[in-house]
Amino acid sequence: MISIMELMEKKILLTKKNSNKKGMTLVEIMAAMAILSILFIGISSFIIGIVNSEAKTNRKLESDGYLKNALLMFESGVVSPGDSLNFTVSFDNIEQMKTGIETLQNTNEGNGIYKITITTNLEGENNLYKVEATFKNSRNEEYSKHIYVLRRD
Repeated sequence: MISIMELMEKKILLTKKNSNKKGMTLVEIMAAMAILSILFIGISSFIIGIVNSEAKTNRKLESDGYLKNALLMFESGVVSPGDSLNFTVSFDNIEQMKTGIETLQNTNEGNGIYKITITTNLEGENNLYKVEATFKNSRNEEYSKHIYVLRRD
């Protein structure tokens, strides 16, 4: 015969085995949220860095386009370099820049978001001119390029 004590011990063991807790505790949830927030901060700072880098690259490409167009006007012969030219053109778009450069003097076209300064100097005695262009964008970032142009009279 089974005593009441033995019966109670079996009943307690049976209830402990079947009482599997399902779900998560508050501490587990908070730990998971802390880990996820740290990961999110790391990923978001990485993405912000990429966006800033892309914006800077776009500004550099834009300035290169303006500088190349300005210097191409001298290289192709549209504008002939003179000795000790130094002028600044303020402009909003490429057409205003080209018009300003063709006058070979300081001009202020449109609102003047951008500025390009052209300087030419005679290098040696063989009609070889150094044409330097310095571009300044709306954020006052400066970019420069130069070419050498042989002027044939």
